[in-house]
Amino acid sequence: MKMPIGLSITLALLIAGLVQSQGIADPVQDMPKEVRTLDAFMRRKLDLSREALQGIVTEDFPLIKKSAVGLEKMSRQAEWEVFHLDEYNHFSAEFRRIARSMGKQAEEKNIDGAAMAYVQLTMSCVECHKFTRGVRMADAKPVKK
Repeated sequence: MKMPIGLSITLALLIAGLVQSQGIADPVQDMPKEVRTLDAFMRRKLDLSREALQGIVTEDFPLIKKSAVGLEKMSRQAEWEVFHLDEYNHFSAEFRRIARSMGKQAEEKNIDGAAMAYVQLTMSCVECHKFTRGVRMADAKPVKK
């Protein structure tokens, strides 16, 4: 699906505008073990996503890169793996690929490329969350609660 960059950025801003901004810390290391619930973990992912958007709209390439690296690191943590399913593993691999692409675009100071990767990353989150809701509704057994 091809989407004009202006529409992509507008969509990303609208999605990010739905949630309240807050400070961003290291994605996992700064999170105390006792609060590493799936909900807290995913909220941290959302924080890093907002940080990436902030970097994109201000053309802060180091911030975009930092966010992309943090998101990829998070996707390799045990808390990320909610289901042992091939489809879920595919979503995770695609998320990591897109996060790496966003980081690469930041290194190359390509704001349009970083913005497009951000939109793709956001869409991969939406698709994965739709999938996981469907799996939960089908009464699959999650790895963790």
